[in-house]
Amino acid sequence: MLEFKKQLAFTLVEVLIALGVIGVISAMTLPTVIKNYQKKVTVERLKSTYSMLYQAVRMSEVDNGTLDIWEIPEGSSDYETGKIFAEKYFTPYLKNVKECKYKDCFSETFYDLDGTVHSGGSQYYSLVLANGIPVAFRKRSAGIVQIIVDINGKKAPNTRGKDIFSLLVTNQAISSGYFGYQNKPGLFFYGQGNSINHLKKQKYACSKTFGEEYRGMFCGALIIQNNWEIPDDYPW
Repeated sequence: MLEFKKQLAFTLVEVLIALGVIGVISAMTLPTVIKNYQKKVTVERLKSTYSMLYQAVRMSEVDNGTLDIWEIPEGSSDYETGKIFAEKYFTPYLKNVKECKYKDCFSETFYDLDGTVHSGGSQYYSLVLANGIPVAFRKRSAGIVQIIVDINGKKAPNTRGKDIFSLLVTNQAISSGYFGYQNKPGLFFYGQGNSINHLKKQKYACSKTFGEEYRGMFCGALIIQNNWEIPDDYPW
């Protein structure tokens, strides 16, 4: 006597239910996947840029002496000051670098992490590095030049702590919660050397709510002091 095997198959209802479950799971996990990808790209681009600038400093010291004797000129404008400084100490030691007009490589409107809007910056001398990332040089105070980095140029979000970061080149030690704490001249992220708690909660904090103003300025320091990793509570 012949036996007939039942052919197993999914009904249309079962398929639709399965697809619905997959859709719900995807909707729940996709934001996390995207955020983790953003974190990875941000760290890679920031680390690459920092490495290029750091190597340029080391090579420049061979020709121009140690950082403590570097001169930060008193130019007639922010642009001229940045240009004189960059062309002497950085440009000759950066491969495949090119000058750019600020408005061509930076957005003239940018934001703090809390959404505060800023404009300007066009007066700063700017370069595009070999990795395609623009940097701008701005004299910050006596003995300190700020280097503004936008890891994706004019593209959004143009926000401090997300794609805009700031470093400092100093020809002296610094000891200020404002700039950071370093016992010798060097290239540092803005605020580097402060405690993690300070970077998250005090003036210029890497936060959407803590700090007084310019929220996001300390985010680069927070990343490097977290061993080049973006913490889970990072304020995207």
